Amino acid sequence: MPAGTIYTASQAKKELLESNRNYNNRLTWQNAITGVNAQAMEAQSKLNQQYINASTDAYVQYLQNKNALEGSNVVGVGREQLLQQTELALQDAYNSYAQSLQSGHADISAGQQEQLTNIEDALKQQAQYTADYTNAHIAYLKELWRRYENGENTLFDDPNWAKYKRYIVPMTDENGNPLTDENGNVIYDETQPSLLTDDELAAILYDEQGLTFSGVDFFDQLENEIAGYDKGYSWSDYLKETNPELYEWANSYNPYNYTSEGSNAGTMRTMYGMLSDDYTYQYAERFGGITESQLKSTWNELRNSIDIDNLNIDTNFDDVNKAISDLIEDFGLTSEMEAAGLTTESIKQISDAILKEYDDDKYKEIATGTALGITGGAAAAGALAGSMIVPGIGSLVGFLIGSVAGIGVSVSIAADANEHEEEIRNKANKELQQAYNKFVTELTNYTASKRRQSEIDFNRRTGRT
Repeated sequence: MPAGTIYTASQAKKELLESNRNYNNRLTWQNAITGVNAQAMEAQSKLNQQYINASTDAYVQYLQNKNALEGSNVVGVGREQLLQQTELALQDAYNSYAQSLQSGHADISAGQQEQLTNIEDALKQQAQYTADYTNAHIAYLKELWRRYENGENTLFDDPNWAKYKRYIVPMTDENGNPLTDENGNVIYDETQPSLLTDDELAAILYDEQGLTFSGVDFFDQLENEIAGYDKGYSWSDYLKETNPELYEWANSYNPYNYTSEGSNAGTMRTMYGMLSDDYTYQYAERFGGITESQLKSTWNELRNSIDIDNLNIDTNFDDVNKAISDLIEDFGLTSEMEAAGLTTESIKQISDAILKEYDDDKYKEIATGTALGITGGAAAAGALAGSMIVPGIGSLVGFLIGSVAGIGVSVSIAADANEHEEEIRNKANKELQQAYNKFVTELTNYTASKRRQSEIDFNRRTGRT
């Protein structure tokens, strides 16, 4: 198989036969083949009937002539000769009709075969374009990687693109021996990444049942993310530049498959498990095609990186909340979280509510709810509104914001009164850790649930088990 080929024309042909449907939802290619064969059978049947009718007419004429001769006054040799001529005329008619029948069958078969050949040629051409279009995505990924290595983009620094990187250069000691971790695994140099091989990519994109959940995400990401977020060299740019004929095919009308978008590119999107007119990439649709365990691992990495169990009211929460905000954005959940009450402003409120310096005037403003705009009623209302849109998340946001603001007030009052400050501070730290732990746990469960449902939907559409 040539380099960069993950999908062959024969595979494409099989899929086109099984997936292309016309406006009436009939399988296009099979319907065309069946139609030609049915027309040929009908023509053969008509021809046979014409032969039967002509032969019958000839025989009736023969009988009429024979009866006329036998009832005539013609006698002797002349009569026998006339009867023989009548029989010969009948035989000649039969031979002529048989030849015509044979010739007609041959013409119909030739016409049938010509039409089937035309269909087969069109199918082969469509299959080749389909395979070329699919494999061009791999070439496009390699071009993006080449530009990344040349410093022309930073695309693969993005976690959602870094999944296409691999590390094969080991770290070594001063003697050139590979370094290993405590489990004996080789430690690879992450400053020298390379792109996944064609075989490695193919294993991610396809399995024995066809295109995988991760494969759908791959094609969606390559076609739509860069164009949708204006990150530079798009799929359309690449195709126009490297293969104008394929670009023209992709954007031309597809007469073999009905989609709302109408073009060959629209058909390809449906074959990739997308809508034909899907021009945007949303990470939350399939969570980058990563597994549920990988998704939870990402949240655990965040939990460990911010060391939630050691959070305290003297922590700089700008960094903590930015880490959470960035991960929510990476997961494509920003709009959902905003609908639930977790906005940029609310995250800022969380940070502002935990002050490294306990300014009495500031805390008095917090206590009255005027500085941050967080009152018990407002937090509760925000939580209620959010829970209606995203169950389990809206109330969580309100809980976190309210808890953090309340902690600040408690510490401030304790500091003013100079009573039990250390005890209240410890209690506040514990509540804060619990609030963040619950917050990250619920976000983990929520994203895992969404990912699980998206895979269930994918399996249902594709008939996977």
